[in-house]
Amino acid sequence: MNLRLVVVLLLSLLLSTSSFSLVNRLNALLTSTEYTLEPQRFSEQYLLSLKLGLPEARYQQLKELEYGSATWQTAAQMLARKDAEIAWQLAQFYKSKSQQRNHQYWFNKSLELGSTDALIASLKLNLQGQTNQDDYLKAKAILTSLINSNEEALLLSSHLAIQYNDSAQLSHNIALLNTTKGKQLLNLIQRYKVFGGTSSTSHIIPSSNISLDSYPLALQTSFSCQNKIQFFATSIKALSQLDQHISSLAAEPFFGQQFCFSTPRFIAESELNCSHSNKQRIECDESIWQKQGLGADVKYLGVLVESGGANVNHGILYVDQQDTQQVIEHELMHLLGFVDEYSLHANHDACSEPTSSAIANNVLLSHEAFYDNQQQARAVLLANLPWRELIAKDTPLTAPVKINNTIKYKIGTPKSHQNKVGLFAAKTCNKQGVLTFKPLHSSTKLEYFEEDLPKEYQQLSLNADDNYNMPSYQYNIGLALILQKQQEQAQQWFVKSAQLETDQHRQKVISQGGF
Repeated sequence: MNLRLVVVLLLSLLLSTSSFSLVNRLNALLTSTEYTLEPQRFSEQYLLSLKLGLPEARYQQLKELEYGSATWQTAAQMLARKDAEIAWQLAQFYKSKSQQRNHQYWFNKSLELGSTDALIASLKLNLQGQTNQDDYLKAKAILTSLINSNEEALLLSSHLAIQYNDSAQLSHNIALLNTTKGKQLLNLIQRYKVFGGTSSTSHIIPSSNISLDSYPLALQTSFSCQNKIQFFATSIKALSQLDQHISSLAAEPFFGQQFCFSTPRFIAESELNCSHSNKQRIECDESIWQKQGLGADVKYLGVLVESGGANVNHGILYVDQQDTQQVIEHELMHLLGFVDEYSLHANHDACSEPTSSAIANNVLLSHEAFYDNQQQARAVLLANLPWRELIAKDTPLTAPVKINNTIKYKIGTPKSHQNKVGLFAAKTCNKQGVLTFKPLHSSTKLEYFEEDLPKEYQQLSLNADDNYNMPSYQYNIGLALILQKQQEQAQQWFVKSAQLETDQHRQKVISQGGF
């Protein structure tokens, strides 16, 4: 120890009659305005305070050390044993460095010491995954005591109120959402019509998220659009995710031409009444859509849920929060009358067609593998092909094979023309042992969603009539009401769906619930 420091220490110890102890004097000095203005004048007292382990000196040292350095970590750990804020800082530092053990220790320590940040983070963790109303009510009670003084608590309380359909709590919170983040959330609440939106919008500032004007103007024109689709999701996060996807889809020349997209809307998870598990295909009560007040111009619905297998059920498209825009594109193609080119499950209706015919815009089902006459085969096949206009006259649809000394013509375009539009084996009905054929030899988005949509399929869709398109979402309502033994109401919804069709045969089939 420096001689001068020893002298100072001894003198201070001799001042027993003073009203302040040495420790109190040093603490008072380090917190004084005089020290703040000229810390260099008191360097010796500061060093002595460090030697004595005074907290004020350690706090001062922590400010001066390089954040994250070994000495910073040591100094922070000494303080963090009694300081919740420093413990939280350490937890966040170790999290950023992926040091899970250290992160967990200091997270738990900060929670033990009463850190509000740690408490809020703990609530978020506990409410991930499978939770119920009781879990929400416990979190709500804690957050309600914090929302007037803590912005993160207010934001979490608001998001949870949306998730758990607590309109009363959200209405209470709205008056408090006056920070930048709060106003951004309020803007999104209004945009996505959460619980009908809010009436007071004059003070809402623009959000950094996509605005309605981001969608091409033509795509917002509702009644001129044949395939208007309205998407729904159950949280602000999911709605913002949808907004991004929709903006990109609307800018795609093909999907922007085939669909009209409007701003996604909120629906409470409890309203959807879904019955699937995380790994099952998404399945929800579709009778609820009769009460959602949808516009007369809406034909299809899209629903984004937390988890489950993406699928299209007649006029309703389902995806989950892990699905990419490419998955949504794949599912949109089903609405346009395209079927999967991978193997469908063994009981799929598409593969039970009793006669050889097209089962979708992109797949021909054939119960025949061979024809006796090449010209006859071509004529029959072309008559059944939705993509006949894309096939060149010199592209063969069969190949000669010799069977028992007889020439037969096997269905399928030969390898010599595999870069042309023709008839190529598809996997669609492999599990049923039924032959299926597609227009292209290469894999497409209907087999692997990661693939681009071929220009030939885009042209096929633009040229096609509506024979294979899915009926509107009203048809789903009718089917759901049939299951609920409400035949009369179901019939009304079948008729509403049929009224959106232009083909008389489709009108009849759909109006009778026979699609």
